[in-house]
Amino acid sequence: MQLISNYNVWVSKSKLQFIMKEALSQKEGAPLFVLRRLIPLVFTWEELAASRGQGLNCKSTEDVINKDPLDPTKVLVCKGEMLSYALVNRGW
Repeated sequence: MQLISNYNVWVSKSKLQFIMKEALSQKEGAPLFVLRRLIPLVFTWEELAASRGQGLNCKSTEDVINKDPLDPTKVLVCKGEMLSYALVNRGW
C-alpha cells in the first residue's frame, strides 16, 4: 500500500497494520516505535548499510565521499507516517 498519497513509497499492507497494532500496546514512545519498524519496510538493508543516514552528521570526510544519504523522499514519508500516527493516536 502507498504510505502517503502523491509519494511513490509502498509497503506491505499487512506488515503496516501489524506495526500499527503493536504500537498501540506501547506505553511510551509509540511514534518512534512505528518509525523504527517502518524503516526496514521502506529501505532495503543494503540501502541502510551503504548510506550515511540523512547525511546530516558525518563522522568523517570519507563518509561524505563514499556514502550517499538515504533517499530524501523515503525519509520524508517515514517521518510523515510517524507524525500521522502520533497525531491520530495522541502519541505526543
